[in-house]
Amino acid sequence: MWQQPPKELSITAREVHVWRANLNLPIARVNELVNILSEDEEKRANRFYFEEHRKRFIVARGTLRLILAQYLAIAPEKFKFKYSDKGKPSLKGEQLQFNVSHAEDLALYGFTLERKIGVDVEYVRKVRDVENIAERFFSEREAEIIKQLAPEEKITAFLHFWTGKEAYFKATGEGISGGLDEIEIDLNSGLLRIKGDSQAALGWCLYKIIPGKDYLGTVAVEGQDLKLSFWKN
Repeated sequence: MWQQPPKELSITAREVHVWRANLNLPIARVNELVNILSEDEEKRANRFYFEEHRKRFIVARGTLRLILAQYLAIAPEKFKFKYSDKGKPSLKGEQLQFNVSHAEDLALYGFTLERKIGVDVEYVRKVRDVENIAERFFSEREAEIIKQLAPEEKITAFLHFWTGKEAYFKATGEGISGGLDEIEIDLNSGLLRIKGDSQAALGWCLYKIIPGKDYLGTVAVEGQDLKLSFWKN
């Protein structure tokens, strides 16, 4: 599923490119990546209390710049990001759209042309009170599905719902403050309803992915009948 990217990268309007990257790199490589970050990104990195979190941020942002450079043939240190009110980064004047998520030692990136995209990845771990969390933040239907599942299946279902919602809200730029129960997801077919509207959901696709051992993720993309490619950095 995950392949080495071609030497010359290009993307069309009907394509979605998903990348994964390992964030656990030797300190020498981390120090190299610091050099291509902006001053603002360096300041953000230095605000992390734990060194491990600082290094992960540097690698995630440095890798993003390196991937963007492959698509746009621009030196990675030259990119200047703009940010929405909710903090979603984008490139001014570029058709290429992207989104980033990372958990523990793995980062996930999504790229499209002039098409909204959001990605979310989570590390699979024990979540306490899964049923109670679902009842508080998910739709009644989603909470009932989790309730009916066997204990060993609850966490996986919960994370598929969670990453689907996160990815969608990241794609729209709204953030989850709008309410996780504003959208309803089917574990098999994807997005069911947006604010109770099933027709609105037809304009989106949700793709469940497994980017690595003990990780689950979702890619949310505006549109239908799209071709996905999976690249490893």
